[in-house]
Amino acid sequence: MTEPYRYKVGYCIEPFPGDGLTREEIENHEKFAGWGGTDKFILCSILEVADGASSFQVITSDHRRQELPSAEVYKMVLLMARQLAIGGTLTPQMTTICWDMFNSNLIMMGLPQQNLGKVRAMFAEHEAKEPN
Repeated sequence: MTEPYRYKVGYCIEPFPGDGLTREEIENHEKFAGWGGTDKFILCSILEVADGASSFQVITSDHRRQELPSAEVYKMVLLMARQLAIGGTLTPQMTTICWDMFNSNLIMMGLPQQNLGKVRAMFAEHEAKEPN
């Protein structure tokens, strides 16, 4: 008999009542204290299946429990690609793909391309100026 699959993380996403809650209302709420808050979300669920493979499911929603428009998900994918490239932990090939994807969108919008080295340097300068 095969062991049933054991999930490692649980999650529950629930719309707040009415027009939503302020940060203070969330913190003082009997049920929602300790929760985060947002207007929309994109959740990527990853299950580790046999032989090191993975199963992915992407779920999107707003406070009305409506799926987000594809254009909204597209923006998030672009921002994730940019963040991954700037982070510097991908292989050079993966970094190039992510940065090219981000720059291709800038070209589509009629904006100048950005240089990854300059952007990384700008963030490094900014972090160096931030107080600890």
